[in-house]
Amino acid sequence: VTGKLFALLTLDGQTYRELVTIDPVTGIATSIGDTGDIFTELAVDNDGVLYGVTDTASEGAVMPETLFTLDKATAVPTAVPGVTLTSDDTGDAIAYSQQDGFIYRATGKYGTPTDTRLIEAVDPDTGLVQNVVINFVGPANTEYDQIEGLTYDPIANVLLASALDGNLYT
Repeated sequence: VTGKLFALLTLDGQTYRELVTIDPVTGIATSIGDTGDIFTELAVDNDGVLYGVTDTASEGAVMPETLFTLDKATAVPTAVPGVTLTSDDTGDAIAYSQQDGFIYRATGKYGTPTDTRLIEAVDPDTGLVQNVVINFVGPANTEYDQIEGLTYDPIANVLLASALDGNLYT
């Protein structure tokens, strides 16, 4: 939408994540600014609004597990009004779906003593957050542990998820 690639960087000597643009031809990153928190993932909607989600309190996030918009000129975050994400003290990944206008959030982890994996559909216009059942399909006989990256494929109308186990799931 914007013609730019946005990314989050961890810089030596800086507590919080840096929002940058990346030139897809040269790979050169240009700083926009310090986000003031520990963001884990970005998503862009059809109108070019840049969203980010913060990490957990145990990882040092100031406002843990919160959905924000990020100013593309200054990196200043603004919490999305009315959105309360489930807190589970594990990583977060988000993706925007052009199909329904929702931001999907994957969080949680498989393992002992419980399975806390969760997919939430967030309506950024109303603040409504609802749990959804999504069965990710991966390599034969595998079940994902924890989603680390999430994106939406508009051609196939599916979410693509990269997991901690190194596999790609749809």
